[in-house]
Amino acid sequence: MSRETDLRVVKTKKLIRDALVSLIAEKGFDSVTVNDIAGRAQINRSTFYLHYTDKYELLEKITAEITGKLMALITPAAHVQGGLLGVGDLTRDLEKILAAIAEDALFYQILLSGRGVHSFRFDLGNLLKQKLDEGFREQPLISKDLFVELLSSLYLGAIAWWLDNGMKYSPAFMAGQLVQLMTMGPVKVSGLVSGPI
Repeated sequence: MSRETDLRVVKTKKLIRDALVSLIAEKGFDSVTVNDIAGRAQINRSTFYLHYTDKYELLEKITAEITGKLMALITPAAHVQGGLLGVGDLTRDLEKILAAIAEDALFYQILLSGRGVHSFRFDLGNLLKQKLDEGFREQPLISKDLFVELLSSLYLGAIAWWLDNGMKYSPAFMAGQLVQLMTMGPVKVSGLVSGPI
């Protein structure tokens, strides 16, 4: 295959991918047909079928590519050494993760909101929990499985909120806020002081 053919294949796959994402945003994944995708991408159905067997395979491949890219950036073990959390490195890495999400913002927004495939948020959450479980080798002060569940929910909830609000804050700002919440805890971040009442 020549370089020119390779570039055409890459361009066609991007058109197909972008068509699927925009159609899901408009009418939900279940209502999207291969005809819709081909029409939006301005290709023939036969061209679609050269690359994918159906819309489910297309979504699966897009999801695998995007989540694979994201998971490669998540390295919790790199931030914890000898019981110490490297806050600066964690903040920089979270900023990179959020910037990667911003590159595919519409895709993440659609699939995290449930307009796409309802299992995406669940699957992404499980991948994140696995990474966190493997990355944090120290025993937290609360049950480790609860710690991992809460931390993954914090990340996914913050990302969904950020996307739903038009990414009004920069990845750097969001990373700093998440690290503050993680290191200080919800009570201190809220401005409250805990004590007996």
